[in-house]
Amino acid sequence: MKHFSFFILTLMLLASIVQANSYQSSNNYDLQTQELLNQIQGKRIAILTNPSCIDSSRELLFDVIFKNQNIYNYTLEYALAPEHGIRGDQDAGSLVYDYVDQQTNITVYSLYGIRKQPTVEMLQKVDTIVHCIVDVGTRFFTYIWTMSYAQEAVGDYNFNLTQKAQFKDIFQINNSQRQLSSYFRDIQNSNTKKEINFIVVDRPNVLGGQLIQGCPLEIESGYIGRLFNQNFTIPTRYAMTTGELATLFNEEYLIHKINDLKVIKIPNYNRNSGFPNASLWINPSPNMKTYQTAYVYPGTGVFEQTNVSEGRGTNNPFQIIGAPFVNGTLISQILTYDNTVNQYAQFTPVTFIPTTSKWVNQTCQGVQITVIDSEKYDSVFVGTRVMQVLLQEYPQNMTLTQKGSCQEFGTLNFYNQITNKSITVQDILDSCQPNLKEWKKIREKHLIYN
Repeated sequence: MKHFSFFILTLMLLASIVQANSYQSSNNYDLQTQELLNQIQGKRIAILTNPSCIDSSRELLFDVIFKNQNIYNYTLEYALAPEHGIRGDQDAGSLVYDYVDQQTNITVYSLYGIRKQPTVEMLQKVDTIVHCIVDVGTRFFTYIWTMSYAQEAVGDYNFNLTQKAQFKDIFQINNSQRQLSSYFRDIQNSNTKKEINFIVVDRPNVLGGQLIQGCPLEIESGYIGRLFNQNFTIPTRYAMTTGELATLFNEEYLIHKINDLKVIKIPNYNRNSGFPNASLWINPSPNMKTYQTAYVYPGTGVFEQTNVSEGRGTNNPFQIIGAPFVNGTLISQILTYDNTVNQYAQFTPVTFIPTTSKWVNQTCQGVQITVIDSEKYDSVFVGTRVMQVLLQEYPQNMTLTQKGSCQEFGTLNFYNQITNKSITVQDILDSCQPNLKEWKKIREKHLIYN
């Protein structure tokens, strides 16, 4: 009886700790929201966001900002939509068009498909752009690059304003004794708009802020990775928050940096931490159904460039890999007895019928990947090994796009390496170590959290 009572007491203690951590995480979000509202008073703002950015009551930050305009004396001029739209109701990969949000009647301008950046006309309407999206820590997740395009537009816009102001000053000094043309008189008499500031409401990186995996990007990939006219940029799994990334982009890669870039930090955040708790999870994209999915995504996302299903149209996207031509039992056995990957994950044979995407309504076999230890799991290594095994077992059936696979994995030689039977996964990852070493030095300069 005493043992039973002790067991119950232990469970109650653990439950109270979980509840306390959940409350603290929720409270942190509310503290950030309050700081944001204080900072945007008197401003004309735009917000780049999606459903993943919420407060403790699970209300979207977009809606919170909309309803507090009169209280804090600011104006929400418009919203900027990444992939899937601001409420996450757009299909994966589909173009997002400009629209009016039905709940608020606010105009939403697309930054995915019809344009990548806000236009000059849009930027003329605002003083501040706010960004808040939960990041899953993977280089080919499109949201961080949409943020970078928005940052770039603001930096260029501010630079042009500064140049215009300097030109006016020089012109006034040099031409004070003679009549001005009507064009320059208009410039001289116009009210110069102040530079736009950029605010990132930071959120935890779902994968935490410690483990770096994969290769730095070597090939321009647009929405799934930018080179910024560099030789390489970030690796597949980069272990930074969006606030840290925004700072890195601003200081290292943008031609015209934003002078007033603010990061509203996550209170009490430790970079060893992953996502705080399930109660605060809202899918950042339709197929990122749980934060556990994010652990396998850096490795299995590359399967988007194959004719093998990555589990879209099932309850376990990116955790299931297969096709009608695959023998799931065989593949799971090969991987289970492979000492390079079985320490990280369990591989279970699975049969599934996708309702969308590849092999719709067709019976597929494959493997389900279950992470054993998320703190040690090497997602890129495991995903690449699964792809290598399938290519070796089904060379006549499996297809892999050359450019697309290089863009997803991030390196120029990935296609040639993964299709070469004499090259191991470790060989592929070793080939990018010099770039990775250099990138880690860059990353270190822009870390905000301990």
